[in-house]
Amino acid sequence: MKRTTFNVFAARRMPEPIVSGIKRFFLLCEIHDLPMDFSLKPNPRERKSGGKVMESIRESLADIDSLFHVKNRGLLLTASEWRFSEKDGIKEVTLTFMDEENHGVVDGGHTYKAIKELRDEITHKVYVNIEVMVLDGEDDENIQYELASARNTSAQVEEKALANLANKFDTIKDRLKTSDAGIDVENDISFTQFDCKPIDVKQIISLMTVFCYDHVDIMGKKQRHPIMAYGNKEKCLHKYLDMYEKYGISSDNPYMKLYNILPDIIKLANYIEERLPDVYSGHYGKLKEVKMSDKPMYRAMFSTKKLKYKTHKGWLFPAIAALRALVREDNNTGYYVWVCDPFECFDKLGGNIIDLVVEQSKSVKNNPATVGKTSGAWTSTYMTAKAECR
Repeated sequence: MKRTTFNVFAARRMPEPIVSGIKRFFLLCEIHDLPMDFSLKPNPRERKSGGKVMESIRESLADIDSLFHVKNRGLLLTASEWRFSEKDGIKEVTLTFMDEENHGVVDGGHTYKAIKELRDEITHKVYVNIEVMVLDGEDDENIQYELASARNTSAQVEEKALANLANKFDTIKDRLKTSDAGIDVENDISFTQFDCKPIDVKQIISLMTVFCYDHVDIMGKKQRHPIMAYGNKEKCLHKYLDMYEKYGISSDNPYMKLYNILPDIIKLANYIEERLPDVYSGHYGKLKEVKMSDKPMYRAMFSTKKLKYKTHKGWLFPAIAALRALVREDNNTGYYVWVCDPFECFDKLGGNIIDLVVEQSKSVKNNPATVGKTSGAWTSTYMTAKAECR
């Protein structure tokens, strides 16, 4: 719990006609009185130091006309308690924050960041608008999520950032944190907008989509293979969130069915990408579609490891997807299991799989993107692995 007291120029309470669990207050605060330790965790958008948004806010703050509070919509805060007092003409507001994950700056993160950066350099008075919502109902968490969704629209907030705020990736995080998948969840995976970490959570979800495809019709009846996993990460995210809304984290959710084998899936994808040059029947580096260097310089798609060869994802996805033929649902638990060791299977079949992908690429004028978008390589590689499981 944290309690913060600060001076304000004006404070008003706005009556709330609908929701009894919300109290709304509007403040006008001089930026030199504004506390600098509000939590930014409730805000789904990462704050970029550069860009047009921050540049515009900085210019407005520094403008001697002091009309910042007219030009900028200010901050939206959530808190658990509010108290106002006035003595000798000095108005004070005290806010209590019970949980920094849910209480703090919900909207206006860029404004808050700019104020923190510049206020020591600003000598004239500048005011900022602050809206405070005190949430004391049973549905606080849902209201918090809806607030962030609705208010963060001036620059569109990515769906993944809002989903992360609603804890819809927690199962993925928890599973990978306790596994040997080779990914540092905190430092390697981006769950929020403008978060410049090497692996986007949408890549992980696309990979998951590949392996849960055969067990429930989440792709649409017109496709036999999870081709959208290659070409449309946003659509994969939508499917993930649709399944989450329908089934939650139960084993009825096809993505949650992958819980036990998720670390293996990521390791397998990295293993396949690294091993393709070794199992190919020819000289991998001489293929037109492959980039090669003398030393490792190309980052793997699902890890931070650097490789000497860069394989186009239009080749990589059909090769990885072939191994979904090794997944079955356990009748007792409802979760997916391997029917045989996928790494041993790839060691045995990998040469055939990449040869089929390369042949398919030749048939479409050496265009790996076309390979990824059409069913030829997806079908031939999958049938190769499926035959091995009979």
